[in-house]
Amino acid sequence: MHKKNISVAIIGAGASGTILAHQILEKASLISDAGVKIYLIEKDGDHGPGLAYSTPLPAHILNMRADTLGVINGDPLHFVKWLEGYDSKSKASWVDINYPPRNVYGEYLRAVLDLTIKKAGSCSCSIEIISGEAVDVDNNGRAFCVRMAVGGVIDAENVVLAPGNFPGAFLSELKETKGYIPYPWPVSDITDNIPRDKPVCILGAGLSAIDTLITLLENGHTEKITFLSRNGLLPKVQGPAFDYQLKYVNKENIDRLLSESDDNSISFDQVKRLYMDEVEGAAGNKINWLDVFNPQGAADQILEMDISRAESGVIPYQAALTSSGPLTGYIWNSMSIDDRMRFDREYKTVWAVYRHPMPLINAKKILKALRSGQLDIQQGRTSIRPGSKGGFEIDVTTRLGVPFVLKAPCIINATGQETDITKFESILIKRLIKKGSIFPHPNGGIYVDFYTSVVKEKSGKGIHGLYALGEITRGVHFFTNGVVPNMVSSGRISDSILGENWC
Repeated sequence: MHKKNISVAIIGAGASGTILAHQILEKASLISDAGVKIYLIEKDGDHGPGLAYSTPLPAHILNMRADTLGVINGDPLHFVKWLEGYDSKSKASWVDINYPPRNVYGEYLRAVLDLTIKKAGSCSCSIEIISGEAVDVDNNGRAFCVRMAVGGVIDAENVVLAPGNFPGAFLSELKETKGYIPYPWPVSDITDNIPRDKPVCILGAGLSAIDTLITLLENGHTEKITFLSRNGLLPKVQGPAFDYQLKYVNKENIDRLLSESDDNSISFDQVKRLYMDEVEGAAGNKINWLDVFNPQGAADQILEMDISRAESGVIPYQAALTSSGPLTGYIWNSMSIDDRMRFDREYKTVWAVYRHPMPLINAKKILKALRSGQLDIQQGRTSIRPGSKGGFEIDVTTRLGVPFVLKAPCIINATGQETDITKFESILIKRLIKKGSIFPHPNGGIYVDFYTSVVKEKSGKGIHGLYALGEITRGVHFFTNGVVPNMVSSGRISDSILGENWC
């Protein structure tokens, strides 16, 4: 039975919140007199794109192909079709139509939100856009009260926590130190505060670090830029898209391993073996895994080879890893918490290097910066302190045990998002933790039901009507920072809110 005359407060109106609002109203429109009321709440006031898709720099392009980023159920190419009507003069300036500027995707999300609002008006439903910060959620047993910092209380039968990403808390003690930028977004924090003629150290070497490098280059930075990370590995380079049929990493094999286990879980070693078999099967030959996990050689030489492979055609391992994407959450949730923690300690970085490659356009920019000498990549464990004469002194110990001190007037932290909710800079999250409404997951985020995303208390009991979406569910869903996984989670949440058998 589907439900009618329900109310939903979605706290967070970035990409995830927008996708969820659309899915709820899309399904509600098929129910006669559904009467759904949605409150879409965003503290920053910019409903739709969220922070990363609001960058003003056209050089910040999408990291995934446009044909994978449609957000309308049943129409995966919706974004591509929307782009067909986009200003042709603007499109002519894009280097690759498959990787539009990120702010264009932000415009697309706003268009989807506009479509959602229109749909609400045509199907006895409504959506109210609210600009303001939600600071608490109370549960009276029948409904929730969302308390706003300014503007009173919003009553709703269902609440969805979709707060987006939070800056990493690493080096939070330097937050107020001159020359330290704790997060790459918004780009104005960098362009307004980092002198173009001063050396810069970027912490990290992944996709966020690459975005940061592009911000500096687009702002006319002329001095030395250093990537500093524990392994010094850049993301691989995306090759052409290719359909691939999984032979080893499939649900049948996962379910078989689960049925054979004593504790209804699979080990990380079993998962690792499946992926190694899959990649070797895709490649058609045995692979030297030591070279995969610990590649040797100068960064520019490795990158040049990666670019050559991407330009030459399909990269088999990428086809295999991409095809396994829809299954990764299920696999992750089938492992024990200890095995998930082992993955985070030992393999998370190398997984990101291969699973989330960068577009060819960005790879060529990095190679140019490396070859010109403007960009340097250093690897090793670090400790950072303010310098005695300003700037920063960074103690680095390389993987070979060689110590040295790197001095930098400016540091930008591009190590990624925070996953430990106890470190989130959020009044709402802190209050929900304190009252026991949400409970930190050891692998990041909070405890939720894998299938419905209903928030769980410490006891494991679900809180009826309270859901979570996005990075805040990382410990349960693993990859939560992309459009596709959030489409899946939004579909399940909307089904649960409207009644499991709504259609």
